[in-house]
Amino acid sequence: MEILKYLVLSLLSVGYFIISIFSARTKKAFRVLLLNSFFGIFVFAILYFTKKYTGITLALNEYTAIGSATFGIPSVIGFLFLNLLL
Repeated sequence: MEILKYLVLSLLSVGYFIISIFSARTKKAFRVLLLNSFFGIFVFAILYFTKKYTGITLALNEYTAIGSATFGIPSVIGFLFLNLLL
């Protein structure tokens, strides 16, 4: 399980690095990062509030909240991937 934890952390880091590169290339880098955070929180909220209907359960704790706000959609996809594996 330790290897899986480090694999997911490295994938999230690569995702954040890619997002940072693409946002730095635009002239509105802060706006792009803010939108990415908003979309991450929005997608996580949709998945969290529709768990009765979809069957996808994601726990709401400080790690998932900070992860979805910091990394955006790649973090939510990572949480879904972890949910499938565990």
